Amino acid sequence: MKKFFFGLIFLLIYSASFAQIKITDLRMNTELTPNSHYLMPDATDLQYTKGHTKTPAKTLQSRFNLAINFNLSTKFDSSNNSIKMWSATINTDHLLLDNTGYIDKAFPSSLNASSLTLKRLQTLKNSWAFMGLMTIGMNSDYIKIDGNDLFVFAGLLWIKTFSDKFSLGTGIMVHNSFGKPLPWPLITANWQMGKKYKLNIDAPDQAPGLAYNISFRYIKNEKSDFAVFFRPSNMSYDVNFSAVDRRLLNYWQIPVGVDMRTHYKHLDIIYRIDFMALRSFTYSEKNLEKMFSKYPSHMLTPNISFGVDFRLKF
Repeated sequence: MKKFFFGLIFLLIYSASFAQIKITDLRMNTELTPNSHYLMPDATDLQYTKGHTKTPAKTLQSRFNLAINFNLSTKFDSSNNSIKMWSATINTDHLLLDNTGYIDKAFPSSLNASSLTLKRLQTLKNSWAFMGLMTIGMNSDYIKIDGNDLFVFAGLLWIKTFSDKFSLGTGIMVHNSFGKPLPWPLITANWQMGKKYKLNIDAPDQAPGLAYNISFRYIKNEKSDFAVFFRPSNMSYDVNFSAVDRRLLNYWQIPVGVDMRTHYKHLDIIYRIDFMALRSFTYSEKNLEKMFSKYPSHMLTPNISFGVDFRLKF
């Protein structure tokens, strides 16, 4: 199954050498969170209400993400100024956890997520647009690969452009993180306030998993801009790590921070610093009926995180 999935990704990259398929941009994100103490749940607390105990054990967390965006097809109808576009994104994300001082292991040493996303964008009448998307991903520790490692997301989004400075969209996404289809709301908003300020709300964001982005950006000039952001995200992995035989690992992180983006002709560089207010790892079951069941969460202390992102435009 792993060979088939990566073969599919290779086929799409290989196909990009042909006329209609074009690589539009390549994005590479790096992130480092210094050593943080392990917050251990109370093993005697069966209701998981007593909080966590700070331990001497520490984890150094780093992340690497690579995304390649493709334009598969674009058709423009001059009779009604409509656009029909197919695009695709290949994404690979590696989360590395360097764990030291643990008596009992709480976290895997690495978590990996690779995905292929297909998008359909079509303009409609009265300044409306429609976007459909579908993502097939393999989120795993790669110890054992089977059907549980496949995660599927599919969504529909309707977007209304009220002016050249404001658009608003809403829709619904369905994902199988708990074994059966589960609906999830989608929302997007883009508001250009004059020439210097811009508000963005994106759910889903371009990050892997269930990611959200709320950012307020100050545009200094054509070469640079600055933003404050709030970007909570959730990733689900199938792992063979938990001693209690629960294979679904849900990882939540909530960063709040600032970034500075510098623009060049074909390259954007973004420098980020943020405060990781929450990092929570919960081993649960891939069962929709147990979605609201309580499980112990293994956490890391809040810490500062640093990142550098690159976007190469073709």
